[in-house]
This record gives sequence, C-alpha cells and structure tokens, in this order.
Amino acid sequence: MSTGLEGPRATLNELKWRHDALDEATIYYEHRGAPNDTATASGADIHNLGRSFITLTRRRKTVKIPYHRVFKIDRDGDEIFHRDNL
Repeated sequence: MSTGLEGPRATLNELKWRHDALDEATIYYEHRGAPNDTATASGADIHNLGRSFITLTRRRKTVKIPYHRVFKIDRDGDEIFHRDNL
C-alpha cells in the first residue's frame, strides 16, 4: 500500500485500481464553515477521481473537492495518507 507520499489522488487511485477497496476509504478534507473546518466523505460516495478534483455524489447532489483540501485518508481506520500543511 502506498505511504501517501504521492498525494491523495495517487493514494485513492491505488485503492481503486490496485486493491479494489475505494469503498473502504474515508477522506478528510478542509471545509470552511463545518465544525473544526473539517468534513469527511466515504470512498463509496466517489463518482470520479479527476485530474484536480474528487467528484462525490451525495444525496443526489454532485460535489467537487479539490485534492489540495484533502489532508487525510483512512482505510478501515488505518491512516494511509496524511498531509500536515494545507
């Protein structure tokens, strides 16, 4: 499994294509206005891993999250990506 040094996009693509485990991921990202300016998304909500954005489909809405806002990714509770600075 990746150490996450490549970034969130590479980490999520590895989960999707190499391990078939994207649904097991939890993505933590900066979301201004949310409690502690942090929100989470399930890998099961990911519709597309684009070049610059993660596209989520939640509650029949499409949301784009820029990769630079992702600061942590867990897989079944184990941290597989972490960035200290946003």
